[in-house]
Amino acid sequence: MYTGIPTSELFIVRFELMNDIQIKYYAGWNVQLIPNVDQLLITLMKLRLNLPHEYLSIRFNCSTATVTNIIMTWIYTLDEVIFVHLMKTIPSRQINQACLPAAFTNYKNSRIILDSTEIYSTVPASMENQRLAYSSYKH
Repeated sequence: MYTGIPTSELFIVRFELMNDIQIKYYAGWNVQLIPNVDQLLITLMKLRLNLPHEYLSIRFNCSTATVTNIIMTWIYTLDEVIFVHLMKTIPSRQINQACLPAAFTNYKNSRIILDSTEIYSTVPASMENQRLAYSSYKH
């Protein structure tokens, strides 16, 4: 509910994927009183709900500077785990070119399509702006 991850078991699985990553804190000082699993929770709550740092600091009994340090650190850590490590398993452009679908002939530099990204937006009042925001791909 707070993170977008459906169950606590899946949350723990995602957390365990990051056990081998060396965490280098953004602000240069380590956060020792908040367990790493809660630090990930803080970050995902911020990303999912855009909660104010003040609210998160009260909820997790720490300062807003600590919340900022945690969020910035874990965003870089998530980038390391999700992007850098994932990209090592993505085929090269040359290999992708050999099996590129016809629909992607105009996108020869594409290496991967992420079909799980969903961005919510406010529905514009004017029909013209609604038309501009509409995605035929998703409908």
